[in-house]
Amino acid sequence: MSNEKELSKKNQTLIKALESKDVSIVLKALEEIEKNGNSSLIRPMIDLGVREENKEIRDVLQRILFGIKISAAHPIMLDALVEMKANSFRQILLSMIWTANINGLDHLDTFVKIAIEGTLYEAIECLTVIEESEGELNEEKILESLLLLNEYRNKPGIKDDPKFSILESIFVKVSDLNKGIQ
Repeated sequence: MSNEKELSKKNQTLIKALESKDVSIVLKALEEIEKNGNSSLIRPMIDLGVREENKEIRDVLQRILFGIKISAAHPIMLDALVEMKANSFRQILLSMIWTANINGLDHLDTFVKIAIEGTLYEAIECLTVIEESEGELNEEKILESLLLLNEYRNKPGIKDDPKFSILESIFVKVSDLNKGIQ
């Protein structure tokens, strides 16, 4: 059997273990992933984080995900964030994205949506990702983000929203990005 087939079979076994209801089986699989995992196991770990509230599992997941340094993982994490509905694990994923210094400009509108719809903590994380991102500017993403932010800013009584000042900072940053493409 080739190494690739062995790896695939091993990954399938690990993924199946991550889906277990038995915490000890999940933790054992995470331990193996931490030692010998690869990028094909990132999405199953994110899915586990979304559905699992167990603190011990969440702590191990966070340690593994925060330790990922391979750039092949970045698009997987960003794509998962784009598809993710509001949940408590989304905060962890946002923190991981800025900690890993992942460029968020290609998903600027996603970060703006999360900042508007999410918690205060998520808005702060999104601001950090947006401020720290560098690279090629995407006019479509910037204009979509400005539209979303203007809709938010025009809602009656919005200045009482605890996130208002954070979203104003995001608006200023996105406006500055827009000046960079004109």
